[in-house]
Order: sequence, then structure tokens, then C-alpha cells
Amino acid sequence: MDIAFVYYDDSNFSDDMPTYSCKYEGTKLTGVHDFVINHPDIINQYDFFWLFEDDLYITYQSAQGIINFINTFKPSLSAPSLTHESFFSHPITLQCNPLLLRGCDYVECMSPIMSQAFLINTIEQFMDFPIWGIEKYWKHLLWEMQEVAFIYDKWPITHTKRMGAGSLYTVAAERKIDFLKDDARASELYSNKFGSTLTNILFGIEELIPPTLLTTSKLRETITPTRKNLETMYGSYGITTFGSILNSTNYHNTLFSQFLAFPKLKKLLFQEASPQVSNILTRDWLFGDYKENSVWCHNMRFSLDGYVMNYHHPNEYYWKIIDGNFVLLSKDNEITTVFNKQEVVDGKILLTGLHAHSTDNILYLREGHH
Repeated sequence: MDIAFVYYDDSNFSDDMPTYSCKYEGTKLTGVHDFVINHPDIINQYDFFWLFEDDLYITYQSAQGIINFINTFKPSLSAPSLTHESFFSHPITLQCNPLLLRGCDYVECMSPIMSQAFLINTIEQFMDFPIWGIEKYWKHLLWEMQEVAFIYDKWPITHTKRMGAGSLYTVAAERKIDFLKDDARASELYSNKFGSTLTNILFGIEELIPPTLLTTSKLRETITPTRKNLETMYGSYGITTFGSILNSTNYHNTLFSQFLAFPKLKKLLFQEASPQVSNILTRDWLFGDYKENSVWCHNMRFSLDGYVMNYHHPNEYYWKIIDGNFVLLSKDNEITTVFNKQEVVDGKILLTGLHAHSTDNILYLREGHH
């Protein structure tokens, strides 16, 4: 691993003997842009680029753990989580101790690690969004590249300065950079397809062999111990902060919840699925009788290996995709319900279908959490 010091103030790194040391007027992101443009061969020399700010602390063990993971699984965009002692702006970045990592659609520009291809696709936007807003473009780019970002909970960093305390915001004032306006512009340009500017934690992974995939309610249950740590440190504000993390585990669109179909995740999760299956497996469902307006189960889920979970009835024991339709089967492997209609109602997926043994009995699966 080589180190480049790219700075925009009067810092002196001559004693540190970096591989590169360059000063550029502007911000961190415009400086990285200028550094790459002025060293045109550098992108081809490295597989990954870690844009690490100067007010961050990381242990050798965490840095090495991240590097080993990246060399194995080659994510396009990732970042370490923040320790609970850190100054933070976005609760999603805080460490969730029980997990190895979380897959999400957001990485803060504080310490992103990006692949060569991802950097090539975002380098020009560093000039358009020199302080705020770039993360919204990254969310758009992740979807376009069929990738998911990772936040590493096992390998955190500590942010040692509060927002606005460094020279970056002094530079912004001097150069009349309206970062709030930039952020709003990025939202307008890149968030429309998602129906929301909110960030999503798509899944968590526990450090087991094989890795355990956690989504929706199961993920929320697993990260609940994080609340106690935050409450101890921050009191009522910690509870609010944890609530923000918890709410991020919902899906606000049907795009990124197709992540099980993304090619690169096959290596990490030891499986892959179609977009349709991914949208089914990554949600909790209400299950009931549409005609009678009844709910038989409030948190039905479906396992990767074909089982119905959280509902114990011999008529709904397995699931499959048959002729493009989501199908429930009995314990005897007989088809009981074919859901042949899918729509989105009030932002939630709704499946409806007929029970095989009663043609006037319309059953439904409706997305439960949002």
C-alpha cells in the first residue's frame, strides 16, 4: 500500500516520506481530482483508493482487516464504521458491534474506499460536489453499477473533530462554496429514481461460516444491543440516534432491495437470486385473506432455502417461483396459492393470488415494514 498526502492548507508532511505529496487549492475532493488528473497513470497502478481524512484514527488491526477483506471480495465502495466516541453527522455510519459489516446504499465521503472502476466513474463529480452532495451521486452510481456499499462494523475508525472544526470549512467560506445548495442540487439530480433521499441499510452479515445474512426485522433484532451503548454515552440523544439507525433498515424503494441479484455479492453471500426473488426475500410480509380483510401473520418471511418462516401451517410450508409467479406450497409440496398479481400500493409491494382449493378466496402478501 502506497500513501499520497494531498492537502489544501499549510500542512507539512516532509518528514513522513509519503509516496506522493501534493498541495492543491480547494477542498479534499477537488484536490483528489487534481491529483489524479495531474498523475494520469496513477489510476492504472492501483486497484483501490482509500480517501482518508487527517482527523481520523484507525488501529493497525482495523486497517489490515479492511485491506484483507477488500483484497478478497473487491467491493466497489466501502468504508469503516465510526466508533461511538466519534463526532458524527450520519447515524448510519456508527458501529453496530454484533456485525461484521452492513450492506447499504450510502458511504460518507469522510473515509471512502473505492475500486479503480468506481473512482473513474466519480472523479469528475468531485468538482461538481466539492464538499457535500457527492454521496447522493454515489448512491445513483452504485445502482447503475449493480453494486452495494459496505460499512465495516468489525473495523471502525474514530473521528476526532466535530464538523466545521477543520480547515475545510474555512476554505469553503473563502471560495464561497455553498455546500448546502450543492447537497440539495445532488438530491434533485440523483434521488428521484429512489423516491426518497433517505439511506438504506440493506442487510447485515454476522461473522459466521457461512456468513449469516440478516435483513429487516432480523437485522433490527441483531443490532438492538447498539442502543444500550449509545444510550449510556449520549442519554436520550443516543436513543434518538439509534432510532435513526433502526429506521434505516427499512426499504424505501424496490431498486436496491434487488441486491441479491447483484453479481459481486454472490461471492460474499454464497448465493444469488433474481431481482424478483431478492425483493421477496428481503422483506417482512403481512399475510391474509383479501376478501375478508384479515391478517393471519404480521411478519411472514421466506428463507433462501425455500421455507416459509414465522408462520406455522401445513398449507404454507415452502415457497417457489413457478412460471414467473411467487407460489406457496404445502408440506406435501402441493401448490396452495399462486400470487399472479404484483403492484406497489402506497410505496409497499402487494402480491395477490387465489388459493388453489377455493377460487373465491383471494390471498395477499403485503410488505409489512417501511
